[in-house]
Amino acid sequence: MLAIGVTGALANLPCGAWRVHTRKFSPGWFLAVHATIPFIAILRKAVVMPRWAIALTVAAAVVGQFAGARLERRRLACVAHERAAGSGTGCRRAAGAGALLAPLPLAAGLLRQGAGLVMAV
Repeated sequence: MLAIGVTGALANLPCGAWRVHTRKFSPGWFLAVHATIPFIAILRKAVVMPRWAIALTVAAAVVGQFAGARLERRRLACVAHERAAGSGTGCRRAAGAGALLAPLPLAAGLLRQGAGLVMAV
């Protein structure tokens, strides 16, 4: 049961990062929030989890969404800081963090300029 919860949280990390780049309550936002539900439901059915365990998997999915969104906001803040400073070493304090915060290709039309995406963390 714990493995299904962890899998649900990990599956929601990229969806949480995607959700940051969408307008709230838009079709893309709903897709980002609900994309992993069929996957988690199939896993839950495959291991015959009790009904009360649904709360555990939903909570894990919410935690994964928030963690993914937070990591993406932190990554965006680092990219903005590096561009402003003109250096390539602004946020990468350790080799492990560099891999985690490495810039992903950003779609030009998806980012909202000046809409509060770069938050203090």
